[in-house]
Amino acid sequence: MFVDDSSGNAFDTEEDLAALKEQIQVRWDENYDLVDLDYVDDQWIAVFDKNFPQNSGGGYNIADDLTGFTEFTQEMWDKGYCLSNIEYAEDRWISVYGNDFGGGAYSTSDSLTGFKSAVNSRRRDGFDLIAVEYAQDNLG
Repeated sequence: MFVDDSSGNAFDTEEDLAALKEQIQVRWDENYDLVDLDYVDDQWIAVFDKNFPQNSGGGYNIADDLTGFTEFTQEMWDKGYCLSNIEYAEDRWISVYGNDFGGGAYSTSDSLTGFKSAVNSRRRDGFDLIAVEYAQDNLG
């Protein structure tokens, strides 16, 4: 996905999580905001943008389980940030947070039927689906 209102962007690929964390810090030092993370073919891909309004100032978290992700997300919501991206890879939940742009929510499900039900429920609450992440994790 591309946008035409950016003031500069970059992306990096790294083979391991430690190298990714170092590269995120390098880009932050260059005034880039972390916009997106993905894990494809044993490679981390990080996308950065300068002055991306939805992602400035929030940061990211790496959790070893869904409970850790849930607790940290609640802490960030309490501080006024929103969840803007999530990636599940290498048995970890990596989440990106940014400025709250009008409220957010997430749902988990252990089946496609449950997923569809969760989407319909969130829509009734006034939320639109903007991202999906598949995880082979014990949801509980």
